Amino acid sequence: MVKTTRIELRVNPDDKELIKKAAELNGLSLSAYIISKILSSAKKDMEQRESIILDNNDRDFFYNLIENPPSPNKALQKLMGSSSI
Repeated sequence: MVKTTRIELRVNPDDKELIKKAAELNGLSLSAYIISKILSSAKKDMEQRESIILDNNDRDFFYNLIENPPSPNKALQKLMGSSSI
């Protein structure tokens, strides 16, 4: 993969040293370590934001609404232009 953009970070020296040691323990360069950790975290964040997790009660309520939708109310009937929906 061709790398075409750059991200710059500023950290205090102690934080940089800690990250550098962790990278070395994992056999990675500082940049490779930071990228792997950030990508992993970003993917997890995206999965959490893009999925909906329902408890059993919410799941049952949702399925019940799909299987037994409520009758349209007057506002919906008016919006659809018919009172015989």
